Amino acid sequence: MKVRFWTSAAGRSPVEAWLQELPLTDRAKIAAVLAEIEELGFQAIGCDFRQVKGKLWELKIRAPSGAFRIFYVIVTGPEMILLHALRKGARKIPKKDLQLAIKRMEEI
Repeated sequence: MKVRFWTSAAGRSPVEAWLQELPLTDRAKIAAVLAEIEELGFQAIGCDFRQVKGKLWELKIRAPSGAFRIFYVIVTGPEMILLHALRKGARKIPKKDLQLAIKRMEEI
């Protein structure tokens, strides 16, 4: 499965920028999981996949400093497009983050 980062009309990739701000150990863990997803698809270990709403899905990854959520959508190919990411702080997804992920998904 191909993993791609969503890019705005201005050419900005918020998930890539977010990853660059994380500590190196967390970045390495997330990069390893994404590489495994590219190789094994939904059989990848070290993460959980969960449907959030309609075609919007969530990837949960546990890293050295805590857990992270990455929202994505699957398009033809199969191709996973990473839309939005955040540090997992609560059980419930913050409303503003959910709305942002849905907005980006609708742009695809």
